[in-house]
Amino acid sequence: MYRRFWSFASRNLVILFFAMAIPFEQANRGMGQTVQKPLEMNSFSAELVSLMSNGKPRPAIASSGKDEKAVAILPSKVFWSSPGNYRIDDSNIFHQSTLVVLAYGKGISIDHGQKIYCELSQKQVMENQSDFFAIALKHFAQFDGSNRKADAQEEIDGIKCFRFDVKTKEDRKSKWDYRIWVHSESKRPVRMDWKPDDETGDFSRLNKVEWNVKTENLFEITPPKGYRAKIWNVYDWAADQIAHSLTAYVQLFDEYPKVDRIDNQLIAAFEKKIKECKFVPSEHIPGFMLLQLILTDPTTKYRGKIVQPKDKDKLLLSWTQPDGKIRAIFVGSTKSVILSDGELKELDK
Repeated sequence: MYRRFWSFASRNLVILFFAMAIPFEQANRGMGQTVQKPLEMNSFSAELVSLMSNGKPRPAIASSGKDEKAVAILPSKVFWSSPGNYRIDDSNIFHQSTLVVLAYGKGISIDHGQKIYCELSQKQVMENQSDFFAIALKHFAQFDGSNRKADAQEEIDGIKCFRFDVKTKEDRKSKWDYRIWVHSESKRPVRMDWKPDDETGDFSRLNKVEWNVKTENLFEITPPKGYRAKIWNVYDWAADQIAHSLTAYVQLFDEYPKVDRIDNQLIAAFEKKIKECKFVPSEHIPGFMLLQLILTDPTTKYRGKIVQPKDKDKLLLSWTQPDGKIRAIFVGSTKSVILSDGELKELDK
């Protein structure tokens, strides 16, 4: 969502969870019942979870090698308040992060693992008020089924609900793009599902909704004490992508790629393994494509053939950026550093 100025460790689950989300326009005009207009709702909290086609939480790899096991990705906690403020808290094995965006002001993105933050300007916030995530939350909060016919009546956790199949554009082949369930008595939305992915069947769900929650201090955008500012640039982003892709490869294969060049066959094998293990592909594949590019530069030094994942803090990769600075990644790290010529020569001894 805010990829151009922030990149978290191995998950921007929010981007993938909402990759299919686009603004609501109208519901299918099917046969069914209508509901009364709901009472005014100024805020809500909910969980955002990524599910497999069987309805179970999508797992992720918790460790590598013989001891690797699949663990469920924890739900993200979402808070929203009128006229469009929202907050997302992620707490997973890959990273812990917070994103706060004010509807007509500024925002902040925080990586608690690295204790860094990125402040979002008013211009950035206003530009992103039109993005799919902000719109999806706002329309869910303001969804009104009183002038629509329900497509079905179903039970959600023992509660009778009206289900609305929402179609965003009439020219789409799919019968629905979202499903929203509305409580039959309170008339408030209680769940929203996004249309499953055509290839995997995975889908995203917003549930466990609580309305008119207290939001005092939830939308604070003051940087936490002891955290440092993240100054975003494209070189940082590229290095982060490469570092996390190499880390993901080790988690999957228990070694670094033992090659001089990254070819398309290796990338295809990496992507296949990611899908089998239920990693989110788009979070790791771009890094390998960037690595494929920089390995064509004769000044790039990659030691995947001689170092092992256990060789902590040994130099793994170094390259010269277009701005002339030398960037390096060490074994076991998801961070990169800038080195001087002298420091690189000392490491090459």
